[in-house]
Amino acid sequence: MMTCEMIATQLTAAKPDIGRIADVLLSASKQWGKISGTFNGNKVVLICGEKDENRTDFNLKKFVFRSLCARLGQLIKDSGKVDANLYGDEGIVIVTWIAELSNKKIRIFFKNTSKEQFFSICCEP
Repeated sequence: MMTCEMIATQLTAAKPDIGRIADVLLSASKQWGKISGTFNGNKVVLICGEKDENRTDFNLKKFVFRSLCARLGQLIKDSGKVDANLYGDEGIVIVTWIAELSNKKIRIFFKNTSKEQFFSICCEP
């Protein structure tokens, strides 16, 4: 079972693998239904599921969080929304590259501007 703390550990690694972490978030969205992250100051608030009890707050460099949001935008773009905006958009990704999510629809909504950074990832039933 993937926890918010496990995701935070991967993000705060010395050299985080953004592509792999994005895949972990997509997989975890199947488990939790929804995962959201918000950058606020130097901290990230990560919530797994709908309840605040599955929440973790941790320090993170802004460029790492923005890189993750950009990767989510690229996934939307790669899924056929060619006009997807890497500074903020919404789209559905049909996951074919992660076995446990074979052809699952994942809804991604994110904002990645200099003033505002957040994401929400929901696995559709």
